[in-house]
Amino acid sequence: MPGPGLAVVNFFATLAQTLAGFGAPLISMPFMVLWLGAKTATPLSTLVGLLTSIFVLYYYRQHFNLRAILTLLVPAVLGVPLGVYLLEVVDERIIRTILSILVLGYAAYAFFAPKLPELMHRFWGYGFGFFAGILGGAFNSSGPIVAIYGGFRHWTPEEFRSNLQGFFLVTNSAILVFHAGQGNLRGDFWRAVPWAIGGMLLAIASGLFLERWINKQRFKQLVLLMLVISGIRLLF
Repeated sequence: MPGPGLAVVNFFATLAQTLAGFGAPLISMPFMVLWLGAKTATPLSTLVGLLTSIFVLYYYRQHFNLRAILTLLVPAVLGVPLGVYLLEVVDERIIRTILSILVLGYAAYAFFAPKLPELMHRFWGYGFGFFAGILGGAFNSSGPIVAIYGGFRHWTPEEFRSNLQGFFLVTNSAILVFHAGQGNLRGDFWRAVPWAIGGMLLAIASGLFLERWINKQRFKQLVLLMLVISGIRLLF
């Protein structure tokens, strides 16, 4: 198990989450799946994401709107066990391919940033939430679906960042519970935890310090480049 590699990957992934509000599992998962396998990588990425969301949500708590994500949360939690089950029965190579398509697809969406029509009815949140829960349970990659939903709802950048963290706080807790019940929190998981959390803590401290100095647009472009690299890596 490449411990230092886990620390480095989770440092950059968490830094992206802290400064850009998205990207952590999409950056870390392609590497950790190759190193640890999906059954270990998913709960490990989920744990890192859960701890990160606590820090980031506290920092941006004044912008958090619980009502905006309520319609997402219940169906997302219901979708999580289906995602965990799919992880058990689907071939690892297929999982890597799906994850690669998801990462590259979201990178393209974020790069072109199309102006989405506003979905006036919050009922759409149930469908987006359920699909996000499935992807979260299988790959800890529910972020793209929620981000696209936020685009349809025309969230402000501040709402986007804080609402995503609130969503992750609830769904990542559910994902960890179901993976624990499935027996996926085993030896490799616990051996990897100190490396991953070490990288995460350093990234949070760095991100909160760098926030006032860094060019957010340039950093977002760097995050998208990292997504493309990690997505392509899964295919080879």
